Amino acid sequence: MVSVMDKNNKSPLLTLAMQLRANSIDVELENVHEFNDSMDGKKPDKFKVIVSSHNFHNTPTAEAIADLVTRIQATGADIVKISTTALDIKDYGKHFSGYGTFSSK
Repeated sequence: MVSVMDKNNKSPLLTLAMQLRANSIDVELENVHEFNDSMDGKKPDKFKVIVSSHNFHNTPTAEAIADLVTRIQATGADIVKISTTALDIKDYGKHFSGYGTFSSK
């Protein structure tokens, strides 16, 4: 997997990663439309695009998370990745129980 954190010149680096046969690429939600435009529908078979969103400032509501998942899925993402902060351990259990695998740092 390739994840590019540099805010400048992401699309050329992501394109290069695809050309070098990376199996997946992680694109931030705020940049996914630029990335999709640069690909012009030329995504290799068996290649996965992970679209991620990061929020470390507050704990979103369950409704906000559901809306975010819908927005990310609408981009054509193969995998949805959301990173957020649970300001209280109760937030974690309340919002994330019943979902797949989660990791915490």
